Amino acid sequence: DILRAGILIRRDDDAGAVAAAERAAARAGERWSMIAAAADIYRQANRPAEAIATYDRALAMVTDAEDRADVLSYRAYA
Repeated sequence: DILRAGILIRRDDDAGAVAAAERAAARAGERWSMIAAAADIYRQANRPAEAIATYDRALAMVTDAEDRADVLSYRAYA
């Protein structure tokens, strides 16, 4: 679903991209990278509140300092 979301966002189908990102985030479990990818789709779809909340969810899972810095930098653009 996250790949589909990326394709849809490039096709200017924000609603479809957000729906696909929501499905991906719901199935992500403890895979913080998938959750961060969904947050990036929300950011690109101009949904900053959803993006920030989802980046925060990913940040709660990240333990590696370098990965944490990456997520924080993406969150700053939301």
